[in-house]
Amino acid sequence: MSLLTIIQDACAEVGVSTPSSVIGSTDGNVVQMLAILNREGKWLARAHDWQVMRKEGSFTSAAVNQQVANLLSFTDTSSASVTDLDHIIAKTMWDRTASEQIGEPITAARYQGDLANVTTGVRYRYVIRGNALFFSPAPPASHSIYFEYIKKHWCSTSGGTGKVAFTLDADIGILDEDLLTQGLLWRFLKAKGLDYAEEFRRYEHLISAITGQQSPAPDLS
Repeated sequence: MSLLTIIQDACAEVGVSTPSSVIGSTDGNVVQMLAILNREGKWLARAHDWQVMRKEGSFTSAAVNQQVANLLSFTDTSSASVTDLDHIIAKTMWDRTASEQIGEPITAARYQGDLANVTTGVRYRYVIRGNALFFSPAPPASHSIYFEYIKKHWCSTSGGTGKVAFTLDADIGILDEDLLTQGLLWRFLKAKGLDYAEEFRRYEHLISAITGQQSPAPDLS
């Protein structure tokens, strides 16, 4: 599916004129649907750590507290540019050189306390401030640090370039397109003052089903 087919399917279901194109359309319903769909995509991207939006990041440590000056744009251990990071997934950061897990994120107060007390000899922890990543205590230099993160791109061009909004008719969803369509349907009906209870019920059921399928939990003893 593409942006165009998502909007066409939604229009057909709610009984409004089906467009031949979305971008550039002056039809009020189409313009409204595009705005709702982009809002839905942004909301869904933040509502859950979807596996399709999960990526691996890395950097080479320095023997100072600040490890990455800007998490929104940095160079990883393979010299590739990372510009799509939204947030780091907790408990996924490891020092592969030392085979040690980096501790969980700490509060600003704890980090400042560590600096004041010159903390040493404990497992490294981290804090994010101003989009910069800091370790406490400072680690050895030249260690390979890896972690998983959620990217900010929930849709893409037809060629696979990540995007944060639909802007072309041929753009496709990275997030599940049936879920995007269902979200568009109930939100559009609500915006028009129409009954949306059944579409919303289906939407909630679909979210529950997809989150369970995409992120299966391990068996518990």
